[in-house]
Amino acid sequence: MGRAGVYDVDVPRIDRVVRRVIAGLLYGETAQALPPGYTPKVYQLSQIMTTNDTLGLIVGTVLPQAPLRFIGPRTVGYRILPSGDDPNASACLVTFYERVTWLGLTTAGRAAR
Repeated sequence: MGRAGVYDVDVPRIDRVVRRVIAGLLYGETAQALPPGYTPKVYQLSQIMTTNDTLGLIVGTVLPQAPLRFIGPRTVGYRILPSGDDPNASACLVTFYERVTWLGLTTAGRAAR
């Protein structure tokens, strides 16, 4: 099989970073910080597309309605779709370097993975 380098991924740390990125993108779109009690819940796209029909529906049919925006030369691509019922709730799809995509759902309550 050959040899290759490996490393351990600190998933909770990456989740925290992605939650902060999503909160920052929302701030950039709305010019308002998330109020207390609202925290993005994040899911790596490759994990949810095979395990969760509801989240897959959000990614496949709901979020494509939002405009695709980029930061840098295709460094970060994202779509944000606010909830119609709650102005602080939203769905966000973020892709880093056209390789790794995360879904973020901003809702009232504790952050969960």
